[in-house]
Amino acid sequence: MAMSSWTLFLFSLMVVLCSAKLPMFSWDTLPVFFHSCNVTGLYSEESIKTIAKFQMVTIEKSQSHLVSGVDDEDDMMRVMKMVKDVNPNAATYFYMPSFKVHPQMSKMTRELDQHPDWYLRDSNGTKVRNRQGYYAFDVSKPDLRQWWKNFCLNALKVTNGDGCYSDSSQRYNTTFKPPLSPEKEKAWGDGLLELSKEVQQALGDDRLLIGKVANQSYVKAVQIEYFYARNSSIVELMLAVEVGQVVQAHVPITQNCCDDITNFEAAFLIGAGKYSYFGCGIWSTPNDDTNAFIWRPEYDKPLGAPNGPATYKNGVWRREFSRGTTVEFDTSTNTGTIKWGT
Repeated sequence: MAMSSWTLFLFSLMVVLCSAKLPMFSWDTLPVFFHSCNVTGLYSEESIKTIAKFQMVTIEKSQSHLVSGVDDEDDMMRVMKMVKDVNPNAATYFYMPSFKVHPQMSKMTRELDQHPDWYLRDSNGTKVRNRQGYYAFDVSKPDLRQWWKNFCLNALKVTNGDGCYSDSSQRYNTTFKPPLSPEKEKAWGDGLLELSKEVQQALGDDRLLIGKVANQSYVKAVQIEYFYARNSSIVELMLAVEVGQVVQAHVPITQNCCDDITNFEAAFLIGAGKYSYFGCGIWSTPNDDTNAFIWRPEYDKPLGAPNGPATYKNGVWRREFSRGTTVEFDTSTNTGTIKWGT
């Protein structure tokens, strides 16, 4: 019997992932990742020691953005190197906007301005904006995609980094004002998809391009940016695990990382697979604010490998782990409980 297209997709993705050098992972404790930046300058030595404890680390745009005369990208790379100096095994990732022209990315913007034709424009030559008001890269142009790829690769060469984070790379159907012609809109969407393909190919087997949604084409890793304590987020996490992607589940930034986040942690543990990581905190903080990278007590509690997939009965998910940890999540109330093992 011939393989279905879905089966072929799963098989091809698993072949790619099995050959990749993946981040550190262990079921011994809750696997966690860090994604933020310090807008007021470089992190302190003590803060870097904490950040370096996370298995995956992405330094967000706006790093040192309030420091005059500093390109954010340069200090993003400095922080990545600082983390590697403390923990060479921590996987570090360079943030890049897939198509939005962010003023925080000052070096990228200067280089873009040297090529006016790289801005996305309508049929009248007017630069267009997305619904958030950002100008956009014209990713339908091969030379623009080559520049983007080289920017990523150069950052990794400087930092000995492990990949790039491609923000909004799933938005193939973005609409713009003024509107694009149907032909240009399709060419742009196809170009955004091609960007992920070309960059991940250039990164090879050893490094990851991080996308934004489960089952996103051509990327080996994804971040669920808004991982809620609810069933739909659990199902999305399970999908990413099923297709073999490295997956980051990030608590919505409206939730303070210092508060009780048991419901989110329980939802994560119900759906997590090998190479799934949990994260919380806002995208940028001032003055070494630890809200973005607090090392919570439960990050050190014993977990153990799962005894099997989660079970579902009467609206309640349940999962047990080898060191005695038991997790339940009630989908009717969106509340979870974790009884940690020993």
